[in-house]
Amino acid sequence: MIKYLGRDGSSAARTVMAMQVVHQTPRELRLLPFQGSAAVRDGLVTRRQLRSAHWRRLFPDIYINAAISLDHRKWCEAAVLYVAANGHKDGIAISGISAAVLMGIELLPKDGVGPVELTVPPATRIRADGIIAVRSRLAAADLADFSRIPLTIPERTAFDLARRLQRLDAIAAVDAMLHRGITTIGKIRAYVLSAPSLPGRQRVFEIFALTDPLAESLMESRLRVTISDGGLPRPECQVEVRDANGQLIGRVDLAYRAERIAIEYEGDHHRERGTFRRDLARINALTAAGWIIIRVTADDIRNPDKMLQHIRGHLARSSA
Repeated sequence: MIKYLGRDGSSAARTVMAMQVVHQTPRELRLLPFQGSAAVRDGLVTRRQLRSAHWRRLFPDIYINAAISLDHRKWCEAAVLYVAANGHKDGIAISGISAAVLMGIELLPKDGVGPVELTVPPATRIRADGIIAVRSRLAAADLADFSRIPLTIPERTAFDLARRLQRLDAIAAVDAMLHRGITTIGKIRAYVLSAPSLPGRQRVFEIFALTDPLAESLMESRLRVTISDGGLPRPECQVEVRDANGQLIGRVDLAYRAERIAIEYEGDHHRERGTFRRDLARINALTAAGWIIIRVTADDIRNPDKMLQHIRGHLARSSA
């Protein structure tokens, strides 16, 4: 319900008006993006009404009820509708980052703001702000249906992410898909080997060699690879630490098990009171068990020299 507070402090009259506007919205136009010219032709709305604040224009001739909260799925639905309205339907699918987001991988801000990636046939030309058109051929086996939205299958999506994103981002994205069980490295490798004509295969195999399905966050993945890139041994992911009786003390993001060195990524959620208290109790227990805890932030990943030096020093002392 939409409320507008009047000068006299009463919102009743304007609340009723807002409710009437909602009820007057044609059922066909309440929830999904729609083609404006088609809605006008069908008598659902007038051109003048389309120009009102009741509707939001997403792409040329594509609108949505302004009361609808926009997420990336709504933008994808609108992009597919826009492309179809312009005569392009076959061999087209939501792909790359957008496909991964629809599969549940959080590669965009929480509000879903970000361009829609759409793979189209090589001869297709799509020009619209908010759409990244990638020209590439899609076989029928590359396509899946996601509640009326055509998108690339998980294996093609992972392949595209691995060959198009920057290296750390690519590894993190594929890690996330593996961790959620959306696909497996074996399935992705089989797909890549079955498509020898697609460019970027060598880089993709290099990315796959660095993935780890145990990684539980994008930043944890970036941290792991940053450590390896710094010339240090590759740490293990999500290591369980137990006491002499086999009781679980805690689990750490990354670890050198033999040296009893744990590396923990501290995201913003660790500042929440409950999380902070649980982390503190866990770290105290790990320290009491003889473990060294190295806590890392996003700044350390962006500028890793001091972090790498710190880890290197502890590894050297542990092996001395």
